[in-house]
Amino acid sequence: MNKYYISILFIFTLAGCAGGTKTTDPRKGGLFSYNPDAYQRRLDDREKQREQLERDNVMQKQKSVQLRQNLASEQQQLAVLNRNLTHLDNSLNTIQQRLNRTPSTAQIDSRKLHIASRIKKTKKDIWRMQRNVGNTSNKGYAEKQREYTRLQKERDLLLKEAELLDRM
Repeated sequence: MNKYYISILFIFTLAGCAGGTKTTDPRKGGLFSYNPDAYQRRLDDREKQREQLERDNVMQKQKSVQLRQNLASEQQQLAVLNRNLTHLDNSLNTIQQRLNRTPSTAQIDSRKLHIASRIKKTKKDIWRMQRNVGNTSNKGYAEKQREYTRLQKERDLLLKEAELLDRM
């Protein structure tokens, strides 16, 4: 009878090692449920995930480089625009000084006042633009450039009017 119990115990032990749920996870299962295909599939899946992460990382690095280049370019454009605005402001100062040197008469004084008020308004526009030149949320660069071109044209008109006053 002793052999009978030992045989039954051996059969249950053997069934316990070989039994259990079949899974594709190589970390689960008993001694006899080792599955090399599950290990290989798991390795392949992990390798695919790693490769995808590397591709994503490369794309993000390229995007970051592109954004840095765009930022540097935009900062350079804005610096040039700011210098141009300063030059424009200085040229308006020169026009104002020219007006101040123009001899006074009744007709010339009214024109001088009109030109001076336009110079003052243009200088305010320049000041406002200089204050907001780095603020890209207000206007895009193209719009700022259009505004600068408008201010240049206004300055050119003021210069012509000041020259005409000098000739009177």
